[in-house]
Amino acid sequence: YIDSFAKHLNHHYQTYPENTKGRFLDIGGTGSTASGMKQVTSKFQHFAGPLEYWILDSDPGAKGLERTLYCDIDDCPAAETCGFDVTFSHTVLEHARRPWESFDTIARLTKKGGLTMHLVPFSYQYHATPDDNYRFSHKALTSLLEDR
Repeated sequence: YIDSFAKHLNHHYQTYPENTKGRFLDIGGTGSTASGMKQVTSKFQHFAGPLEYWILDSDPGAKGLERTLYCDIDDCPAAETCGFDVTFSHTVLEHARRPWESFDTIARLTKKGGLTMHLVPFSYQYHATPDDNYRFSHKALTSLLEDR
């Protein structure tokens, strides 16, 4: 799946004019330090390509980090509307309390014509880091993305 993400991102970046400035948002990009995980600050930075790498996370470990929005993806009024060319998450959205609101936020943050990519587990054990609330089929994801 990582190769597939890279392929789609590279294709998307090829559409950018040279010297384009923009932003890539890694949702949940610091890990759950509140659950004992090691903090990371650039796990998927290589996916940002020519864009500036940003993180959005509600974990207390995200407070004060450079280019980080400390908020919950279900409701993040501090994040700029249409402020990101690419929005991305890797095994994060199953932890959202209200994923329909998460996808509203993602739609609001992603620029028109931008790209949004998310990996979520479908068949995976319960893992409360800090909570584990949902599993999504491909149909559920399609609905959550198209309804925005």
